[in-house]
Amino acid sequence: MSSETAAAPDTSPVPRAGGLRPRLTGTPVLGRVVAEAALSPSARGGLERISGGRAPEELVVLAAALSLVAAGADAGEQAVLHVQRPDGGVACPVDVTAAATPADLVLAVDGLVKAGAPQPHGAEVLVASAAVAEPEILAPLTVTLLAKDADGGRALRVDMDRSRYELWFAEVLVRVLDHALSAFERPRDPLADWDPMPNRAPIPEGGGWAGDVAAWETGDDPAPEPGTLLSGVEAHAAAHSDDIAVVDVGGAELTYGQLLAAATRVARQLRLSGVRNGSPVVVIGPKSWRTLAVVLGTLRAGAAYVPLDPGAPGARLDAMLRDLAPAAVVLDPGVTLPPGATPPDCPVLSSAAVAGEVGDAAVDVDVPPPGPEDTAYVIYTSGSTGRPKGVVVRHGAVHPFLRWRHRYQGLGRDTRMLLVPSLFFDSSVADVFAVLASGGRLVLLEERHRLDVQKVCALVAGQGVTHATFVPSLYQLVLDGLAAHRDTLRTVVVAGEAVPPELVARHLRLMPGVRLVNEYGPTENSVGSTALDHGSEPPFGHPIGRPVAGTVVQVLDSRGRRVPPGFAGEICLSGPRLADGYWRSPAATAKAFRAAPRQPGGRRYHTGDRGWWRPDGVLEFLGRADAQVKVRGNRIEIGDVEAALAALPGVEAVAVVPVGNGVVTEALVAYVSGPATEDVRAVRERVRDTLPAPMIPATIVGLAAMPLTVNGKADRGELGVRAAADLRRGPFLPVPGAAPADPAEAPGTGTGTDGSMPDLPELPELPELVDDVRAVFAGVLNVDSVGPDEDFFAAGGDSLLALGLVMELAERLDVYVEVDDFFATPTPADVCKMVRTSREGA
Repeated sequence: MSSETAAAPDTSPVPRAGGLRPRLTGTPVLGRVVAEAALSPSARGGLERISGGRAPEELVVLAAALSLVAAGADAGEQAVLHVQRPDGGVACPVDVTAAATPADLVLAVDGLVKAGAPQPHGAEVLVASAAVAEPEILAPLTVTLLAKDADGGRALRVDMDRSRYELWFAEVLVRVLDHALSAFERPRDPLADWDPMPNRAPIPEGGGWAGDVAAWETGDDPAPEPGTLLSGVEAHAAAHSDDIAVVDVGGAELTYGQLLAAATRVARQLRLSGVRNGSPVVVIGPKSWRTLAVVLGTLRAGAAYVPLDPGAPGARLDAMLRDLAPAAVVLDPGVTLPPGATPPDCPVLSSAAVAGEVGDAAVDVDVPPPGPEDTAYVIYTSGSTGRPKGVVVRHGAVHPFLRWRHRYQGLGRDTRMLLVPSLFFDSSVADVFAVLASGGRLVLLEERHRLDVQKVCALVAGQGVTHATFVPSLYQLVLDGLAAHRDTLRTVVVAGEAVPPELVARHLRLMPGVRLVNEYGPTENSVGSTALDHGSEPPFGHPIGRPVAGTVVQVLDSRGRRVPPGFAGEICLSGPRLADGYWRSPAATAKAFRAAPRQPGGRRYHTGDRGWWRPDGVLEFLGRADAQVKVRGNRIEIGDVEAALAALPGVEAVAVVPVGNGVVTEALVAYVSGPATEDVRAVRERVRDTLPAPMIPATIVGLAAMPLTVNGKADRGELGVRAAADLRRGPFLPVPGAAPADPAEAPGTGTGTDGSMPDLPELPELPELVDDVRAVFAGVLNVDSVGPDEDFFAAGGDSLLALGLVMELAERLDVYVEVDDFFATPTPADVCKMVRTSREGA
């Protein structure tokens, strides 16, 4: 029996993450939802086996069962319940993992119930028994064991606040709690053996619980067939060689025939240089037709391409080159290895030399094309130990995803894809090869212009772009501009980080008729794992859709068991699309890719992401279960950042804390102690030589001593409480009371040691503009103040924030600055000088 009733409004905040949760809409709803069901014979048996039919003991058994369910629902170790005794309610924080058997759990709860002092409940979860004492005030979630009916039967009632929960979850909870009580029929069995998934489920409209969840887990591929990254591209080139394949950054157009001819020239040169099947070939260059030809040519040579970021710090680039020991490196003529990157002991080739010019003839390549089991590429991601990890992906693993994308997005010869992602991000794999295999056209967006809204919009309008992929943080910045050019756009994909519901709402308002597809998936599962096509209403929370072709997606508890709908667990992936593992890292591979004999392929990848199934089979993302975060689309291991900081001279202890809402990470704040804190600015400058810009903490705080837990580890809880405030105070916060290295700089960016503003530069023509520009800088950086000569990027800014700053200057101050010019001279004083020069010229 289920019902919904009206009640007085509840003004407490609606939780968007956590275990005993779920709402599927953000619409405020008043009242209560109630689900009630008779206990099954096995649940009655479990209740009576321990309680002997005595009402006080029944209450304790019910509380023990509910603690087991509540901890499982939040994928946690502790449940905090409020148990309604006859003399009042008592708080019971139950550590479920400390109990070896159901009997142990009952004894632990019994001790807490008897020892607690009555107090107002004020808790999320209240448990009561009608035979002992029904609560006078209902909690947001109240579970009651009802009195015996005329036939001696018992029933459970779950009563929930409608502003926090929906009816379907009340029905789920009744059944899971009944299932938990059944475990108490065998009070000495190991509690670890209890499976949280009952045999049947209270899914709305009546479904088999385990059966429904199992059906949701597998992506559909109507006609699976083997293939490679090259097979579709070469097939289209053979049939339509004169179709345009690529529009280069300068506007030059290349046909499929020309692009494939360049690729064969590259392949021939690589084979002559000693490259053999399966060899890693490093590709370092900007987005250009030549770089694409090198990628295709590497594959045609039977090798695996490894795209590396030409802007990476020399030490990090050197670490990846040493790890790879590549067979060859192909460099763009405009790229040189940064200081600290040792040229590898292999041929270093020029992309211009190996690819030739547009129109040069194709050559024969005396080597069979790659097969599905050959390695296609290696893409490096952040590693928890400070060492980047190379993810090894086979052709046959990524090919089903490309076929799925072709079908799902309706790609064809009329497709015009704006290539936004960098080639060293795996999202570029889907854009490049799915489009070229469909006969569409790639419109290359130059790396430095992806933040220039005007240039992005000019390409969209001028080239009739139909498809584009953005990280959500970048899409937030360009959405308003794109809305004016939505006539040709059909599909926008957002991927790489959690999508804020507010962004979906803006898209639906500004881009009606343009599909917004949210793709989720780690590099370890060959680009994409799930997809969600947003409809006409913005979501509540962070849904990420259903599995794509060739992927099995499961939500599992800590012991690798399925969890019911609405229960949190780790998102785990299996199937033929899993990567082979990490390059030359067997220990890291074994830790992340574990044996799963019953799954397709016999392996399962543990993502570290938390999620839960909604009753409609849509997967919801809840954030990370470990120390990995996404900052503006960049995957970052906290341990990687901490290792880089800990390696600096004078740094004795480090703790890096993410600031955000638990799902979306806004920025990182680093806390360091040791002699190096005498000059915190220097710490940040030195770490730039080791970490790429997205991994550098927005704020580094010097501490006299690192706060520690009782176990002697950094107290991240205490640091997390202060992190948001420290983020706003500025990028360099020395130890309180210490003299700053530069007397002009003190806690709070750009202020003097007494808190006053330093002298302004001589700008007599624009005296009124300086303070306004500094205020915009401070607002974008989310700090209290910025000095006139403060470098935007040294103060915690990045390229996406720089775009926001340029747009904010134009909107608020009528000041127009080119993004490229700002990158060269990123201080308030420089901005004022650029404005002065511009106005003098006008």
